[in-house]
Amino acid sequence: MALPVFVINLARSTDRLGRICAEFDRVGVPFNRFEGVDALSIPSELRRYFCDASGVLTSPLRPGEIGCYASHLALWTRIAGGECGDAALICEDDIRLPDDLISLLDDLIAALPVGWDVVRLSSVIRYAVVPVAPVGCRTLVRFSREPVKTGATLVSCNGARKLLAARIRTRPVDQDLRCPWEFEALDTYGVAPVPIVQDDAMSLVEALGGHTSIRYGRQLRAVPWQRLRHNLPRLGFGPWLKCLIWNVVGRKLMRGRPA
Repeated sequence: MALPVFVINLARSTDRLGRICAEFDRVGVPFNRFEGVDALSIPSELRRYFCDASGVLTSPLRPGEIGCYASHLALWTRIAGGECGDAALICEDDIRLPDDLISLLDDLIAALPVGWDVVRLSSVIRYAVVPVAPVGCRTLVRFSREPVKTGATLVSCNGARKLLAARIRTRPVDQDLRCPWEFEALDTYGVAPVPIVQDDAMSLVEALGGHTSIRYGRQLRAVPWQRLRHNLPRLGFGPWLKCLIWNVVGRKLMRGRPA
């Protein structure tokens, strides 16, 4: 497997590094450690994403969210610059890997259509998806509503360039990725069942300084037209309509069933 793999890890998080090293050793995949960005010392080339022209911090994000986002931005910059070949896998240090990670990634690269940008590999799927292609015993899917979590994301060169859009970041990185229409129509996919598990109790954001109290999910419910314009040409009218019915009706019926 020639795909470059990066793991974001803070210098002080030696216990987390030990755990993630054991995970990658278990599945036989080498990785490159990338030291997480401290929000108090954002690299100069990334300050434009969080500060105004005079260098004053204007982003509403908390330190942990800034550090996490800046870490991803730094890696996207490397991928967009061609340092990693055609694509790279970016991981946070709080994930658990499947035993078949090598074959999964090989099958995934073979199944992805031309022009793909991002594949979410650790995001719990709570809304309807549209199957695209088999990936071994799993399925490559398109989302009807983008999920949260960035524990493991496969990013192409073109996808990284789109993700580096010049604007102040006002949402955490996983919430921003729920708005692909804000990144030149980012072409995003997922894999079902979700192959990589992210541990909520070990969040990288928490390790970096915590979350903001803003309810981003409520904000994103206010953008149906953007989502409609983004999804229709990608899903097709029939699959889009089926997803809409499931998201509005099916999920409510499922919640009403006894456990």
